[in-house]
Amino acid sequence: MAKTKTRRWDATEHLKTGEDRAAYLEAALEGDDPAFVSAALGDIARAKGMAEIARETGLGRESLYKALSGEGNPELSTVLKVVRAVGLRLRVTADLEQTTTAKDGIAKLSKRNAEVFFRVLANPPAPSAALKRAAARYRKRRASRVA
Repeated sequence: MAKTKTRRWDATEHLKTGEDRAAYLEAALEGDDPAFVSAALGDIARAKGMAEIARETGLGRESLYKALSGEGNPELSTVLKVVRAVGLRLRVTADLEQTTTAKDGIAKLSKRNAEVFFRVLANPPAPSAALKRAAARYRKRRASRVA
């Protein structure tokens, strides 16, 4: 009987389009395993071309391979750079199983707290003087960096 030739399955062969990559990463994010998410992002990066990803992110190719392996532990900044470089975007949504409606949440407030809640909601407080000063310092520093 002839032996059947097999080859190792490689996810990168199936990640040709942006929709494929997005679905793959979304499925990885649904689990609770950070190593799997890292490895999935590594598969996506390899499908696009690790050298190109390294060039776009400004990170070393070898360090990307290491960080985006199943054993790697990439920093959030690395993950965000790679996600952007592969043409994806992360989006946060509420977990509908764990949230309550606004009506349910307000029903749990005392009458006094509900009045304060609605007053603040209708008329949000003006920024404090300290916040305004911090914003001015930030704009000044940012302007000096650009110039």
